[in-house]
Amino acid sequence: MLYLHTEKEKILQSTTGTISRLEEEIIELSGQLDRIYSFGNNRVIFNWKYASVLVRNLDDKIDIGAILMDGMEAGIRAVEQQQELLTMVAAVDEENKVIGQKITSLCGEMGEHLQSTFLSLGMVVSLDIEEEDRLNEDVNVYTGKITEQLTNLKGNNEKIADLINELSELSSEEEGALELDDEVDDGLDFF
Repeated sequence: MLYLHTEKEKILQSTTGTISRLEEEIIELSGQLDRIYSFGNNRVIFNWKYASVLVRNLDDKIDIGAILMDGMEAGIRAVEQQQELLTMVAAVDEENKVIGQKITSLCGEMGEHLQSTFLSLGMVVSLDIEEEDRLNEDVNVYTGKITEQLTNLKGNNEKIADLINELSELSSEEEGALELDDEVDDGLDFF
C-alpha cells in the first residue's frame, strides 16, 4: 500500500484496489515509527517525508525498497518544486501584464500632456507650425518605440504562458506515472 502525504494532498492506494481500515490505520500511524520498520511475517513499512509504503513478503530486499523510496521521494520533491516554480512564473506573468497595461496608459497620458504643454508654450514662446509638428513627431516616435517594447513584452508573456502550459501537462503526466502498476509481480506484495 502506498500513502503519499505531501503538503497539497494525501493519496492512499493499494495494488489490490481495496484498503482495509486496519491497513489504513497502520499506514497513518507509520509517521510515528522508524524510517524502516519491520514487523510480523516479512512485513515492512518504509516511512519517508512524502511517502510511506507498507510491503509484505519483502524477505531480504529491504535495501532495494529503501533505494526505491529514495527515488520516489526525489521524484515527489521534483514535482512539488516544479509546481512551486509554475506558481511563481504565473505570478510574474500576471505582474508583467499589469505593468504593461500601466506603461501603455502612462505613455498615452504622457503624449497628451506633452502635446498640451507644447501648445501652451506655443502661446508664450512663438513656435511655428514646423517646430510644433517636429515636437509632436518626436513624441510620437518615442511613443512608438515604447509601444514596440510593450509588444515584445507581450510576446514574452505569451511564451511564458506556453511554457506554463507545457510544464503543467508534464506535471499531469508525472502524477499519472506515480500510479501503482497491478501487473508487476516481483515477489513483493504491496498491501
